[in-house]
Amino acid sequence: NNLRQHLIMRAFIFLAIVGVAYGNLCRGVLRSDVDRAFATARVAATTILGESCPTFDLDRVAFSGECRTLVRQATCYGIRTARRYDGLDVVSYGTLEESIPDLERLGNLACDQAPRCYEQVRAA
Repeated sequence: NNLRQHLIMRAFIFLAIVGVAYGNLCRGVLRSDVDRAFATARVAATTILGESCPTFDLDRVAFSGECRTLVRQATCYGIRTARRYDGLDVVSYGTLEESIPDLERLGNLACDQAPRCYEQVRAA
C-alpha cells in the first residue's frame, strides 16, 4: 500500500510538472494568476491523494528546490497559452506558430531541469 501511494504521488507530481530555452515565460503574467494556479494544484493534490497520503506536501515537492523554476515557468506557459487561445473559435497555423517560441523555451528548460526535479520528486 505504501509503494502504491508513493507511485501515485510521484506520477501526480511528474504529470503536474509536465502540464509546465532560457527566457522568462512569466513576463507579463501576474503573480496573482500564478498563485491562483498553485492554489488550484494544492486543492487538486488534496482531492486526488486525500487520506491515502496525509503527509504529502506539494509545496515542498513541486513548488520549491529543484522543481521550483520548472514548475513556475510551466505554470506561466499554461497561463500564457490559455490567454492566447481564449475566445478563438478557429485556431490557424499562424496562431500555432506564435506559440512555438514559448514551447521551445519550456522544452529547453525541461531538458535542463527535469532530471533534477524528478529526483526531488522521487525522493519525496
